[in-house]
Amino acid sequence: MGFILVGIFAVSAKYAPAPLVQWAKSVHPITGSTNCTTRECLAIMFVFRIILANVMYHTLHMVLLVKVTSTSDPRSHVQNAGWWIKGLLLLGIIVAMFFVPAQQLEPFPVVSFVFTTLFLLMQTFLLVDFAHSWAERCLIRYEETQGVFWKLALITVTVFCYGFTIAGITLLYVAITPTSATVAILRGPSCWISSFSISTFLILNLLQTFLSVHPTIRKHNSKSGLLQSAIIAVYTTYLLVSALGTDPFQCGGSVVTSIGGGTAPMPDTSAGGGGDPTLVRLATIGGAILSLLALSYSAFGTASTQFFLALAPSNPNLSSGSSSSSSRSTDDDETQQVNYSYSFFHFTFAIASFYLGVLVTDWITYASDEVLALPVALRSLAPVWVKLGSGWMVIMLYLWTLVAPIVLPNRDFS
Repeated sequence: MGFILVGIFAVSAKYAPAPLVQWAKSVHPITGSTNCTTRECLAIMFVFRIILANVMYHTLHMVLLVKVTSTSDPRSHVQNAGWWIKGLLLLGIIVAMFFVPAQQLEPFPVVSFVFTTLFLLMQTFLLVDFAHSWAERCLIRYEETQGVFWKLALITVTVFCYGFTIAGITLLYVAITPTSATVAILRGPSCWISSFSISTFLILNLLQTFLSVHPTIRKHNSKSGLLQSAIIAVYTTYLLVSALGTDPFQCGGSVVTSIGGGTAPMPDTSAGGGGDPTLVRLATIGGAILSLLALSYSAFGTASTQFFLALAPSNPNLSSGSSSSSSRSTDDDETQQVNYSYSFFHFTFAIASFYLGVLVTDWITYASDEVLALPVALRSLAPVWVKLGSGWMVIMLYLWTLVAPIVLPNRDFS
């Protein structure tokens, strides 16, 4: 709930009302010597401060709760009690961040990109794990009950995911018109990036779909099927749409906003600037929903707790304990061993905060222009490659889970 409230607060700050902007201009630490006095610039800086406050809040909890394995540890009360105190602490950190000199926040976008990449990488592993575990759970329920509900659920989800994938790929191909592809060399790298990315995602998704139902694959893994493949396909299509939608040098007809490559000034940040406004908004909403789902799954899900057991410091009984029904009770009902790693829980929320920040700001940052001595809104191809790379990694990781039992027959992948 706190993460959602911070997200709402950050979105509200991006569209700050005029009185707040006027107040911010009068507070020297907010503007500092960066000449950040425009509404767009101040809004971005507002978001940076709120997100950084949330990062600091969860980092503090992460450090305090390292190696807490039982509720008998006095530090467990930091996690399970004192909600009003923690709320006031977070609010206090947010207020304090508004008095941090603006110059100190200049490295924040770079740091955000690093941890955003880490979060997307973690989300990649979670998605593959989720696709397998959820599909297997549905198949088991259907085999046990022969119920129509589970059969319809499997078919509906599969059809919906593939339908979205086909529609997304088709629309992207339509956006990259033959004319723009022909003159791509004159319009910078984005036409090549777009055409190459769409084609590779299409080919890889066709490949993983074919392999998921191949007799040899199913011989070694009978649970392999179209549902897992459909989940992977729809997620990677979302990443592709999101990446090309935030491309500052888009290649398709009327959405081409600039000629060239690398980084360029972006005059209109309120509309997403160099990216297509509709795609940017959809990508932001979709990314926020997916991040919340990934957070819930990574923090409380049984499969992810086991999947990240090596990364999440916890007690030896965590894996077995988390698989029982009692382990899914609320935090305040814990009596002995903790149900999940408190420290890893807050680590996940800390890096997710960075991701939330870049989503809210549409991957935009501000930098000082040495010539004009003014803050300039910048957008680069780095976020595009981060999203495309995450999509390729998801597919490659899923392909590995399909062929691994064949390549390594002596290992148990169950």
